[in-house]
Amino acid sequence: QLSLFRNRVYSLSCADDTAQVNGITVSAGTLVNVYNNLVGISSITGFRASGLNTLICLNIGGGTTVNAHFNTVYLEATSSAAAFGSSGIYASVTPNLSLRSNLVVNKCTAAGTGGYSAAYRRSSGTAGTVPSTYNANSNNNLWYAGVPGTANVIYTEGTGLTNTNTQQTLSAYKSWMTGRDQGSQSYDATADFISTSGANAGFLHIPTSIAASSFVRSTGFL
Repeated sequence: QLSLFRNRVYSLSCADDTAQVNGITVSAGTLVNVYNNLVGISSITGFRASGLNTLICLNIGGGTTVNAHFNTVYLEATSSAAAFGSSGIYASVTPNLSLRSNLVVNKCTAAGTGGYSAAYRRSSGTAGTVPSTYNANSNNNLWYAGVPGTANVIYTEGTGLTNTNTQQTLSAYKSWMTGRDQGSQSYDATADFISTSGANAGFLHIPTSIAASSFVRSTGFL
């Protein structure tokens, strides 16, 4: 069993035109628990990397069973490249994956054909088929990828020019993702963070003083 927890990941940089920037990567392990991590990728100076899945906060690329719970991830970046896409959480189809109570905000600006700013992306899929390796206990996540549109999506499958099962809105995602994420919500929590700067002690923290009526508190994310 491998556990990754209470990490603060920020101030990542990239000087390569084709590199992929990952906050936390899971590549192997029989049982991997990823929880209570804070991952922020934003304001990368001179970022020019080209690719349809170039920035990823949490990359679950391998492992047998992966439980990712109570993580907060935040992306806000642009690229000067003609093609640019990003993912709050990216998962291979291989692991048996459980996602619960994660707060995911992706405010990147996508570019080019096939460029998506996705809250949640899987490596591939079959049109009209819910992924069997996405555990049915996955729920109570907060997914946000900007104002829903052709390039701003809650969910998609694929990293090429043509993706499948892309869901722009939370309601469409819930309707399609049968038995999973039915208690999840969509909300831009940026203004609720104490800070999005990694050097700040309040990095991606929600203040305990936040009003009980606030979205993140009333929906159970605190």
